[in-house]
Amino acid sequence: MRIAARYVPTGGGLQVGGDWYDVIPLPGGTSRTTSRGGRFALVIGDVQGHDVRAAGLMGQLRTALRAYASEGHRPDAVLSRASRFLHGIGEGDVNEPRFATCLYVEVDPETGVLEIARAGHPDPVIRMADATVLTRPTAGGLPLGIDPDTDYPITRLVLESGETLLICTDGLIETGGHDLDTGWQRLRGILEEHRGGQEELADALLRAVHGPSSHHTTGPLIDRREDDIAMMLLSREGTASDTAWHRAGRGRRCAVRR
Repeated sequence: MRIAARYVPTGGGLQVGGDWYDVIPLPGGTSRTTSRGGRFALVIGDVQGHDVRAAGLMGQLRTALRAYASEGHRPDAVLSRASRFLHGIGEGDVNEPRFATCLYVEVDPETGVLEIARAGHPDPVIRMADATVLTRPTAGGLPLGIDPDTDYPITRLVLESGETLLICTDGLIETGGHDLDTGWQRLRGILEEHRGGQEELADALLRAVHGPSSHHTTGPLIDRREDDIAMMLLSREGTASDTAWHRAGRGRRCAVRR
């Protein structure tokens, strides 16, 4: 498995925001379906707001998610615990409580199996080996922090050889005044037409948002709000023996462009 990631805070230069992504090695390092190792989790999320408080809550939530994942919980349990954690913070906060959207993907690189739990977050997108692009609807629950008793059912997908998974925050879709429909149309065109490598694809997606043509659309534009952007690409390449998490510590292609 190969990973690329990007993060761009609101306004470009301000390093304050509520979006984040993470890659978490899972305990034991063994596949749930074979004796081989390499399991890890991809996490991406968006805390409500674009201020110092949002950034602070993001840091707390990110730490909590890493802790729950490292304890060996399944994706649904990780998000349930995270929602209770954020709800608890809100109960003791004199300010208005905030919520967070989140997508948690447990990856078995040996088999390509993805187990996904979603909390009010945009669905993942898969670019297939023939460049067909599909949005993969996944079961989900409320954003984290709203209801401590919300369930987060798991959706199971298989990432086949030559396929790439895109997960992102809504800033990648809507920045530049696009609504969800026109925003996805813009990104779909990049995904379908791209013929380079994974890192080049990540850069191309950002250029579609911030480049000279980023505000061009065939549909109506909403108010030109700006938002933090976080995105991750997960590609399955080669044979199963090629896909190992232990390479990540030495050569994982996971870059942050600020």
